[in-house]
Amino acid sequence: KRQRVRREFGKAGPAAVGLFVEKLSDRRELVRASAFELLTTLVDRAFFFDPAAALHQREVMTRPILKWWERDGPRLRWDERREKFVR
Repeated sequence: KRQRVRREFGKAGPAAVGLFVEKLSDRRELVRASAFELLTTLVDRAFFFDPAAALHQREVMTRPILKWWERDGPRLRWDERREKFVR
């Protein structure tokens, strides 16, 4: 099942990653945690983000992620073998 889901993300293209980046600012902690887990699973990058942190702390933690997304997001491509988005 997980492999099928990953393929669907690959078909959706980098826009799928953008959805998870946006959800990092969701008001619900569970949504933020899930989005961060999927984001780090699907891209070849390590980020620091604490979904349980206070709003102002999360805003600071998301800045580097947003900068990365703006810079590299459009250039991401799906690596079928690794089942990840890579640059």
